[in-house]
Amino acid sequence: MGILYICCFFMMVNLFSKKQIKYIRKVGAIFSILFLVFFSIITLSRYNVSNQDKTMVGSLLLYSSEGPIKFNNEMYYGEHNTKGDVNLCFFKSLIGLKTYTTFKERDEYYLNKNGRRVEVFYTYIGDFVSDFGLIGGLFICLLLFISCLKILRSKKIFIGNFLFLLFVVHLYAIGFASNVYRGFYFQKGIGIMLILILIMYFNRYMHECRKKKQQRVIISKL
Repeated sequence: MGILYICCFFMMVNLFSKKQIKYIRKVGAIFSILFLVFFSIITLSRYNVSNQDKTMVGSLLLYSSEGPIKFNNEMYYGEHNTKGDVNLCFFKSLIGLKTYTTFKERDEYYLNKNGRRVEVFYTYIGDFVSDFGLIGGLFICLLLFISCLKILRSKKIFIGNFLFLLFVVHLYAIGFASNVYRGFYFQKGIGIMLILILIMYFNRYMHECRKKKQQRVIISKL
């Protein structure tokens, strides 16, 4: 979540005065220190009640690298046959296709089918590959990258574009573990967000059309 706030700040930095930026940086530094202290306490408590075979540094490294390790060992060479049940379960349910709306149902089904769980950390790329295969996962990643690059290179960032960027930043921030939006109700939220973005794009398109029409009328009168 902290990464999300930092990215929001950098995307909106031109809206703030120098005095406001200085104040935000001070507040951010204080909250960062408090967060690090809180995170350290939580990490220490988890380590104390977990397996003592590893050092704390080893436990932290294992936690942060679990997704890529599992992707390399299990997902890359595994069966990519979940067919949207991981990333598109809400949309499949919406159009009446058979799917699994809970983590437990999905995990048990594919564990019996493939001998491999799907509800573990494979990184967000691993979750894409599980549904769409290696080429499909690569295509989705490139599509997200190109879309973000196009938005960031534009002179103006509208609210619809901003919402899309926040979605991608959130996906990347948790992506070392898994796709944060693979849950059924998270996908429902995405659906609502997409509808709002489409409405915003339509309103902006109509506004631009009216504006051009008014300009043509003024020029014709001249």
